[in-house]
Amino acid sequence: MKCNLCGKRTVAANRISLSRSHVSRRSKRVQKPNIVKRKMLIDGQPMTLSLCTKCLRTLNKQGRHAARK
Repeated sequence: MKCNLCGKRTVAANRISLSRSHVSRRSKRVQKPNIVKRKMLIDGQPMTLSLCTKCLRTLNKQGRHAARK
């Protein structure tokens, strides 16, 4: 999933094993953003947006007009 406001998306990272040396044991993992779906009125039209929780907090703090910028 992807945030409609900031574009934050899934990234690939390394999982490091603690049982052996951290240099020799690595495997891939996926870090997912905390995406929630919210219905909002944009220009008088109800729309469903996928937003990360950081953007949702920003919208609650600054108001809905901050999303249009």
